[in-house]
Amino acid sequence: MAKIKNVEDAVQKIKLCAIKEGEATQVGDYKTHNKYAHYELECFKYLYKENRLNVLYDYLKHENHHIRLSVAYILLPLYTEESKTVLYEIAKGDYGLSGLSAEMILRQWQKGELKYPFLPGYVKNSCENDDESSDKKAEVFVEKEESKEFPPIIIHLSQLFDCPPANDQELRNEDMGYYVKCNTEKKEIEIWINTFVNPYTQKIEEVYQKRIECFKTFENTVSLSVDEPSKLGFMQIRLSVPIEKATTDILLRIKKIINEMYREWKANESTVCLKVEYRDAPCYFEGTWWCPIRAVIKNRMGYERYDFSDEMKYNEEMWDIVQGEYDDFEYHDSFELITPEEFQQIWDKT
Repeated sequence: MAKIKNVEDAVQKIKLCAIKEGEATQVGDYKTHNKYAHYELECFKYLYKENRLNVLYDYLKHENHHIRLSVAYILLPLYTEESKTVLYEIAKGDYGLSGLSAEMILRQWQKGELKYPFLPGYVKNSCENDDESSDKKAEVFVEKEESKEFPPIIIHLSQLFDCPPANDQELRNEDMGYYVKCNTEKKEIEIWINTFVNPYTQKIEEVYQKRIECFKTFENTVSLSVDEPSKLGFMQIRLSVPIEKATTDILLRIKKIINEMYREWKANESTVCLKVEYRDAPCYFEGTWWCPIRAVIKNRMGYERYDFSDEMKYNEEMWDIVQGEYDDFEYHDSFELITPEEFQQIWDKT
């Protein structure tokens, strides 16, 4: 972008950058977003150095919400109430990811964590009397973050789901078993939720269907894909939300359901054990989350114990179990669920 000529030129460039930056965010094009965000930042710095950030005040009412959002962010320390009003309107409105941005700005402002690209000495003006108050200074401290730079959309999702980014495209909450991915090709936010129903103490189909029903309230916005109920109790629910419909309200409601679901299944969590014909003999397995933990398997020399948490404790031919056979055991005619106590007794005797 060409060198900033004067205050008027900086304002025009801010308007252009805000629109380009906002449109790029809506489609997940973070490279374009970052380019225009950089240009916009240079314009804000220019106005700051010229002590003229106050000229942006009227743009808090601009018809384009991308411009309103950018201006409200930068003017929060100068015109706090007016800027908060704009941000609340965008956060609560039907503005897609711009709503997420506004929500994030408001949260950080309330926590005192909002970062500005200026040195201490941020100019505090009032709309009515610019000249009189131009010498008053309000400190805004800046902390340069050394962490990896992630796409804005991933940062937005990270804030809402309270989960750090795993990479440029997704969040992973391994403890709670869910993943959030921004699919830029399909222009969708995908949410995969791993869930557990205890086959010993709960009715699998009944509980699983209740969890699925929680997400059907979003049927006009969210596409829902689910597994068939598993005899082992480990299942997955998949959601996809078009980016333009991914409002703060929708995503926070989904996060609330995930939290409630997690608390419920965590209280019923256990390992799952089974008996099945494997290699022409009854064999016994203990597993969790689609993976075996331990097994008692009959080989040429008789029954042997296998600990799948340690690769050194079993040979290469046993890898087939980890690579997929374990998932199919529940469909064998010989499948039989046994309790963890029964498995432990077999393990101890082997």
